[in-house]
Amino acid sequence: MRAGGLTLNTTGSPAVSGNLLVSGGTATLAQSNQVATGGTVAVSSGTLAMQGFSNTVTGVQITGGAITGTGGILTSTTAFDVRAGSVSAILGGTVGLNKTTGSTATLTGANTYTGATSITNGILSISATGNLGDASGTNTISIDGGTLQNTGTGVNLGVTRTVAIGGSGATVDVTAANDLTISGDVGGSGNMLTKTGSGTLNLNGLQTYGTLKTNDGTTNVNSAFTNGTVDANATTNFTVSQTLAALNIGTVPLAGLGAEPAFTGGGAAVVPEPGSAVSLLGGLSMLLGLQRFRRRA
Repeated sequence: MRAGGLTLNTTGSPAVSGNLLVSGGTATLAQSNQVATGGTVAVSSGTLAMQGFSNTVTGVQITGGAITGTGGILTSTTAFDVRAGSVSAILGGTVGLNKTTGSTATLTGANTYTGATSITNGILSISATGNLGDASGTNTISIDGGTLQNTGTGVNLGVTRTVAIGGSGATVDVTAANDLTISGDVGGSGNMLTKTGSGTLNLNGLQTYGTLKTNDGTTNVNSAFTNGTVDANATTNFTVSQTLAALNIGTVPLAGLGAEPAFTGGGAAVVPEPGSAVSLLGGLSMLLGLQRFRRRA
């Protein structure tokens, strides 16, 4: 459908025996299972309103518009294809979710899908941990060139939800006054995790990728990042001892710090000779901005 309104309310058999394409207007489910299980759902504009009803289909794609719901579950038997738009309906099934294309897609439902969430382009925006699925051991996250954005407070992805960083790198954006905790391990040998946004990112699991780049806000590294590289251009706190391959300080000074960056927390920072390691002892909190710094006890 392209415009206007369509109510799907057939008893005994699906109202749509094939595929449902919403490219404008609003298609509203008035009963469950109004699209045949062998069919697909595609939304490019307009709205698919699930209300409180459920439906199982072969595939779900959203390239714009919205899929809304106040209860019930939209289940797919193949991975959800999420490119742009917003989804407040509950997404379920033993499948994953793929975020592709350079646009922003927003998830706000308490989703129950059990597969992996893959972000390879654009922004996937969440505000609660349940937006990314059921948080089981199979409900992992992989980011390869895309951005995971958090707009909520107190969001913790859980210890069983690991994050894999691909060769094109991963960006985690935490918006102002919000915070995101990644409690699971974050890996990706030689690859880069970039923190953006003025909110706070807490890294609680093992960090086994190549480079952590902090561009804005606050990043708390609360676990080992052995032999990693840190490019620190914003507040970066190490709450446990670290042995790093390199620690690079950004070039924009913070107001009021004078000629040197400030260190707090009773730790120490050592600038090594080229090719050796950086040791961070104890808890070191860095308000960063200058290219050079000294050892502080």
